[in-house]
Amino acid sequence: MPQLSPSLRRRLILLAVLAAVAGGAALVLKLRHEARQRHSNACREQRSAIGRFRTDTFNPQLAVMRQMRLNPDQRATLRRVDPDAYARYAQAYGDQVEKVAVAADRLGEMVDAYRAGDCPL
Repeated sequence: MPQLSPSLRRRLILLAVLAAVAGGAALVLKLRHEARQRHSNACREQRSAIGRFRTDTFNPQLAVMRQMRLNPDQRATLRRVDPDAYARYAQAYGDQVEKVAVAADRLGEMVDAYRAGDCPL
């Protein structure tokens, strides 16, 4: 193997060090990009889960509750004409309100988790 001059040897060592630094920087940038992509995908999945829950669970239960609601005159008439039917209605309506409240709490928890994950709104 031929003998290298000291200045050429220093240049080659410097080039090797610079190449290693550039490779390390490229690796760091790649890892940061992959971490951002994973975070973005996780946020997208959470947002999708929130939308599915709202569409599939919360909104239908809220619609049922709204359809069950009686105006004050209807409630008074039902209570006067058939107290047992009114009691059954009140129980069923109360159960539906409870279902909506539970779904709303779950939806709120999902949104809080989304925000806590530093996801964009």
